[in-house]
Amino acid sequence: LLGLGHTAVLRALVQCRHQVQRTSEYGYLLNRIWLDDYCIWLQQQPPRRVDRLCSALHAVALCKDDIGWPLDAYEALAAEDLDEGR
Repeated sequence: LLGLGHTAVLRALVQCRHQVQRTSEYGYLLNRIWLDDYCIWLQQQPPRRVDRLCSALHAVALCKDDIGWPLDAYEALAAEDLDEGR
């Protein structure tokens, strides 16, 4: 998403904001806590800073073990839940 540019990221954040507002009783508070600051920050940044952030994130390589959570176990539980739901 960052690779699409400054405007695309802001548009996605605003869409998330609208979705949170519509689907949660506390949407206003969640937006104030999580999304509003990102929207404001992004508008204050020059587009080339977002481009540099995108390049820096592309250089990062993560694997499941780097996260520190038992992701394989979570995936197995999710697959088990999907199988039970069918």
